Amino acid sequence: MNISRVLFSIIVFSLLCNQMMVGQPLTSLSVAASGGPWSHTYGGVDYDIGQSVIPVSTGGYIIAGYTQSFSVGYIDLWLVRINDAGHLLWHRNHGTPWGGIHGDEYSGQEGAIGLYSIVECQDGGFAVAGQTWANADESINDAWLIRVNEEGHHLWNFSYGAENEDWGNDLIELSDGGFLIVGFFRSAPFYVGQLFMVRTDRNGNQLWNQTHGGPRKEAAYSVVQCQDGGFAVVGYMKEDTPNPSIGPADVWLLRTDSDGLQLWNRTYGGDGDDQGFSVIECGGGGFAIAGYTENADDRDMWLLRTDATGTHQWNQSFGGTDVDQGHSLIEYSQGGFTIAGFSISEDSGYADMFIVGTDENGNQQWSRLYGGVSDDFASSLVETNTGDLVVAGSTKSYGAGAEDMWVLRVPPNSPQPAFSLQIEQLLAFAIMLAVIPALAIAFFIVHRRKR
Repeated sequence: MNISRVLFSIIVFSLLCNQMMVGQPLTSLSVAASGGPWSHTYGGVDYDIGQSVIPVSTGGYIIAGYTQSFSVGYIDLWLVRINDAGHLLWHRNHGTPWGGIHGDEYSGQEGAIGLYSIVECQDGGFAVAGQTWANADESINDAWLIRVNEEGHHLWNFSYGAENEDWGNDLIELSDGGFLIVGFFRSAPFYVGQLFMVRTDRNGNQLWNQTHGGPRKEAAYSVVQCQDGGFAVVGYMKEDTPNPSIGPADVWLLRTDSDGLQLWNRTYGGDGDDQGFSVIECGGGGFAIAGYTENADDRDMWLLRTDATGTHQWNQSFGGTDVDQGHSLIEYSQGGFTIAGFSISEDSGYADMFIVGTDENGNQQWSRLYGGVSDDFASSLVETNTGDLVVAGSTKSYGAGAEDMWVLRVPPNSPQPAFSLQIEQLLAFAIMLAVIPALAIAFFIVHRRKR
């Protein structure tokens, strides 16, 4: 009986210690250490997605995405401001009783590429581009630009578009304080669209808009301002078929002058579906593009490098035998490139955040998967001033609701996820919760028999 009591006491003590080590609700998955590796989820009971993360000049980060949990209607733009340790400072939602996007259609990364993009403005505060429904029956939506102050409160907003569907997928602030939005518009019967560019002044008033494309279906997902003042835009161009809304696409790189007029364009890809989601102008000149390439039933994360005229230099693919995609690309300060996206395991069928680091020629140097027992996606990444990576996306594995915004800070090429120890603690905690009642019953039975 004494041995049983000692064993029981040890288990209870271990349980209490484990609770103190975790020190937070099971749904938060947050790891301590200001300035060090951490992982946090943010959200309520419904779908809450992170799509664009940027560092803030006063410290910490801000993430733009969308929320069902805190919306005034069905889906709202959601801004989440955190400090350097990932702790929540404030969050704000913006929308109309019917505004935003349809959660069933756009929950998860497959349908939520670049829907909200955020920048910090030169005169303080932030600007976000996305789209908003233009009427209550959701039959028309417009590209949307919203300006908020440092605390995320609304200053003004404008919508841009014609009679059909207009989408704003990426946003940059220009040297004069104005903005450039890129996306696409489309119309029935095949929803064939064209690449769409809108230039505004600092107050959101439209200065010009340009469309690019032809009878095929085109779209833009990412834009960068080039050293000469013009722009490079990446997206996709569908094949010219009787129904161009379906069928394979090629990565499309469009180069314009400062007025959005085409200088040249290039396509890249093979027989399968190939799309580009992020473009950067490289320090040594030329461009790098991240997206995916498809061959038969295999889809791989794809990195392409071009010269300043768009001529292909090299490309590299990364991933396994199922679905792997790249959605955010940076040129890493210590050389090479880093890409964030997702990978679907052929064994589990679930998606994990997928981060890949390469050398300057695109050769893979390391890769990491972050995720749990369900779908987890990376949409955006930035490099910290210490060389760590901050990655934003969404998780169905952890958090409080159907899908939560997930932000983590990890060192590149880390040997394991920075939060793996805590996940192991949580598993141990769950096992203890299952085992202790059985041990208590056994102890009670032994005690009764000895009496």
